[in-house]
Amino acid sequence: MRFLSVLMIFGLLFMASTDCQAKTLEAKVNKLTILTAGSSKERINDLWRQSRPIIEKDAKADLSDAKYLNLRSPLFDVWGNLQFKLAWENRKVPSPASDKAQRVIPEILGLIDKLYGFPGYSKVMREKKRVAAKKGIGASLSRIDRMIIVLP
Repeated sequence: MRFLSVLMIFGLLFMASTDCQAKTLEAKVNKLTILTAGSSKERINDLWRQSRPIIEKDAKADLSDAKYLNLRSPLFDVWGNLQFKLAWENRKVPSPASDKAQRVIPEILGLIDKLYGFPGYSKVMREKKRVAAKKGIGASLSRIDRMIIVLP
């Protein structure tokens, strides 16, 4: 519950700092952009198309724990922003399509935490989870690909 509160506050600050009426790309975070227009599926697919190669490349790299933690924030933040935006836009009239789309984002955030490390974990725990994530990266990416393809 606390995470959702923090996410909502972060999202409100984010929305206040951007032009929510724009119909083009918005919120550049390390060259990642969030579409302001389009269906939930289109917006998730577009951000995944940008993020997937970065995650795949970083999974193949042999970086320090500190470097992985540093790379985590831009990816995690942009996905958290999209999650908030989709929830905010659908708060008055929830749609089943949006609800299904919202289930994909936690999978992506979970993969980001496993690969890049969750700052609240010890270094040993982060490295243990990172090794496991790297071993299964192909399967994880394919699973998320399939989840996005079947979105309504």
